[in-house]
Amino acid sequence: MKRTAVAIWILFACFSVVVTAQEKTVVAQEKGRDGKTDLDQVKPRTLTGMVTDKRGNALPGAVVQIENASTLAVRSYITGKDGHYHFAQLSDEVDFTVKAHYRNYWSETKTLSKFDASIHPVVNLLIPID
Repeated sequence: MKRTAVAIWILFACFSVVVTAQEKTVVAQEKGRDGKTDLDQVKPRTLTGMVTDKRGNALPGAVVQIENASTLAVRSYITGKDGHYHFAQLSDEVDFTVKAHYRNYWSETKTLSKFDASIHPVVNLLIPID
């Protein structure tokens, strides 16, 4: 009886080692050159929104600026007739600040947080003019 129990225990131990080795191989295969798995990769997102005045009218020609809080790089977008803007390929691992300028007026600065899980966040900006 003791030999049977020992034999079963040895088989179980060997099976556990093989399964563990296979799991490590699968994880290693899923990792890229940088050592990150697909779940660790940056997922780009697109920010959209509209620039309006106090009455809700679209403001064509407003300049929207987005700043990367990590690198301080700034990108700009000039709104069209409909007052809409968009910024594509934004990292989901960085905070961004967004603001709009129209003539001599600025909107409030808004933050797009890295903790905002939305792939297509919307940030509307208000220029304080009538």
